[in-house]
Amino acid sequence: MWPGNPFRHPAWLAAHTEVLEPELRVERWGADPDGRAVTVHAEGGPLRMAGDRLSDRLDPPGNALAEAGDPAPAPDQPLCLRRLPYATAQVLAARIGAVARVTEVEASPTVRLAGTTWDGYLARPDARRSRRIAAQAERTLAEPDVGVVVADDPASIGPALDQLVRLHHLRFGDRSRSFEPRKHATVTTAATAMAADGAASVRTLLIDDEPVAALFLLAGEDATWFHQSGWDPAFADRSVGRTLLVDAMRASCDQGRDFHLLCGDHEYKQWWATDDQPVAAVEVTRW
Repeated sequence: MWPGNPFRHPAWLAAHTEVLEPELRVERWGADPDGRAVTVHAEGGPLRMAGDRLSDRLDPPGNALAEAGDPAPAPDQPLCLRRLPYATAQVLAARIGAVARVTEVEASPTVRLAGTTWDGYLARPDARRSRRIAAQAERTLAEPDVGVVVADDPASIGPALDQLVRLHHLRFGDRSRSFEPRKHATVTTAATAMAADGAASVRTLLIDDEPVAALFLLAGEDATWFHQSGWDPAFADRSVGRTLLVDAMRASCDQGRDFHLLCGDHEYKQWWATDDQPVAAVEVTRW
């Protein structure tokens, strides 16, 4: 199992900087080789944290910039750091000085599941809605025409991602740019390598052996990250998207891992979240 944040997996960064944005190159800050904050930048252009177009969430350890004693970025190095943990963003802005400011704070809901059982999680006093949705999901999963398959190896994850992309476009149509051809190729390239480390999988819900919903999940040893999804609106009456999300969260709980819902204060995320780990954008102007 990949030990850290999957958005800093070498294959994830390599795919994004070689397939999607070949003008970028990767650098790392920090004294700890395994816990460095990851940055990428274009030659002669602004530097930014992996977490802008490279990923939906970056969660470097708090000491990567605040406690390691590394010097602040050189005065001639422009920065645009996106989606840092809020506490780290504040420390960074204070260290660099008046030219840096926190420009945006965004919710990042988390479901704390490690150390508890699925029944224990659903027994929370404020989990009435969650219990109702989970019960409906369990009934759907128990139906004889319903099944779930998991693609978590390099040979199977590519075809499963193709199905997810098809379902994603069925669900969102032109409203989504998540899987334009180059992004689709980027994610497939990264996921194929990451699956060998247990860091990527696609979970698919089948009805009569046909895919009707899918989740693309990234994982580290202590958490699962819900990255993208798709489902067929023709099966909306069976709540296939919610059902598969419940199945994925329950599996993460059974494996002793938390479940990150990534950025965005969407209502459905608040139904499940037990915690929020807000992330921030820090703007450092050229000077």
